[in-house]
Amino acid sequence: MEAFPTNAVVSTASRRDLDKGITYAVMVLDRSVSMEGNPATQLLEGAADFLEEMREVPTPVKVSFDLFASGAPRRGTFALAVETDYLTRERYVPNGGGTAIYDAIHDAVAHVETEKRAQDRAVVCVFTDGQENASKAHTVRDTAALIA
Repeated sequence: MEAFPTNAVVSTASRRDLDKGITYAVMVLDRSVSMEGNPATQLLEGAADFLEEMREVPTPVKVSFDLFASGAPRRGTFALAVETDYLTRERYVPNGGGTAIYDAIHDAVAHVETEKRAQDRAVVCVFTDGQENASKAHTVRDTAALIA
């Protein structure tokens, strides 16, 4: 199975732009069983809208599609927003399980921290149709503390 989803990146950002800072945007996408059908369609539309907004930011933006359900979250690969393909129904498939939002948020923040420098910014956007019901490692309290 290929890495989810990524494409070859040939940087169009100038060195000066990169020195000003990059925005890292992680789209945290629910792939639990309840996302089948219309919720999946709405998620794809929302992800496309968010990607379009990130493409319009005047400084470099790198995006990643990170998937979650009950198991371990699946991290994507950061790529420049202007060079990132839209998420498609073939590449986004709900696979069952519950909604482990707290674990997914913690993993997304850790994912950004592996890339981000002091001058960079981070955005974590969660796409889900439900509420937390499956996190094993994190709680509402430690997740609130993380994002405060």
